[in-house]
Amino acid sequence: MISTLGSPFTRLTPDAAGQLLEAHWGIRATDLTRLDTENDDTYRVLTRDSDRFVLKIARPDDDAAQIELQCAALAHAGRRDPSLPLQRGIRSTSGELLPRLALPNGEVRIARVLSYLPGALLQSTPCTLEQLHAVGLSLARLARALEDFDHPAAHREFPWDLHRLAALVPKLDCVEDPGIRAELSIVLQQLLTLTLPLLKSLPRQVVHNDFHGGNVIVDRAAPAFVTGILDFGDTVSSSRAANLAVAMSYAAGYLSGEREADPWTAANALRDGYLEVDPLTELELELLHPLAVGRLLQRFVLGSWLAASDPTNAPYTARALDATLHQFRRVSHTIYPEGRL
Repeated sequence: MISTLGSPFTRLTPDAAGQLLEAHWGIRATDLTRLDTENDDTYRVLTRDSDRFVLKIARPDDDAAQIELQCAALAHAGRRDPSLPLQRGIRSTSGELLPRLALPNGEVRIARVLSYLPGALLQSTPCTLEQLHAVGLSLARLARALEDFDHPAAHREFPWDLHRLAALVPKLDCVEDPGIRAELSIVLQQLLTLTLPLLKSLPRQVVHNDFHGGNVIVDRAAPAFVTGILDFGDTVSSSRAANLAVAMSYAAGYLSGEREADPWTAANALRDGYLEVDPLTELELELLHPLAVGRLLQRFVLGSWLAASDPTNAPYTARALDATLHQFRRVSHTIYPEGRL
C-alpha cells in the first residue's frame, strides 16, 4: 500500500469533471471548485438552483474495496447514530453509489457524489477549551457508532495507521536534513521499542483515523459546535487510543492565546471530551502521549516522502511540514504529567 500512496496521476480538469457529473448524475454544475487532496480529484459543485454537492473521482490505481469501505463506514455510522453530522451518498442515474466511469484517455475511475456540509473548518476557527472538549465528544460518538462495524478492507496494511510505525524506517531517507533525520530516528526507535508492543496488545475496531481540523466543520453558534465530519479515506481497523491520539496531535493548532505555552492543554481538553462518551482503559490512557508524538513524526516523514514521490502535488503534501516539526519538538521534549515516552 505504501508504494502506491503517493503515485502521480493525471488530474481531471473541471470541464471533464462537469461532463461526467451531468452524464452520470444528471447534475449540471454552474461552478466546480477543485479542493486540494492527497489522493484523488475532488470538486465542490454548485448548481443553478444553488444546490451543492461534492464530487470525488478516485485515482486510476485506487483499490475499489477501500473506497467501498469508506462508503460502508459512513453509512453504518449514520445508521447507528443518525444525529451525527455526516455526508450521505448520492446515487447516479443508474442507481449506483460508486459507478466506474470510462474516461476519454482510456482510464476507468471510480466516482461518487456526496452531500455538501456547509460551515467553517475547525483548522481555521480558533477555539476555546470548551469547544475542543466538544470536538472530543464528537469523535467519541463516531467511534462508538463504528464499534460494531467491520469490512475486509479495514484490515489492510495502511501507512497512516499508527500500528505501522515500523514502515517509516526506510522512509526516513526522504528527510533531507541530517540533523532532523537523526532526531526523528531516535524518537522513532523509542516508539518502536517502548510503545508499539503495548499498542499491539490493545483490542481493535474500525476508526476514522484522521480527525483533524480539515475534516471537521464547526459552527460557534451551534450547541454541539461540530456540525460536520468529513473524509473517511483513512478509515482502518486500529485501536481507540490511536484514533484519539491522531486527533490530539493536531489540537494545539486550534487554540490561540497564552494557553499555547503548554502544548498539551488543547490536546487534553479534546481528550477529556472524548472520555465522557467512550472511557479508555488505564493502558490506553498511558499510550495517548507517545502515540500523539508518533503521529506527528508520521506526518512529517510521510509528508516528506509524498512530496518527493509526486513533486506536482508537493504544495499540498508538504504544506504543513514546518508546523508539524515545530509541534513534534514541543511535545516530544515536554515531560507529560500523565504519560511517558
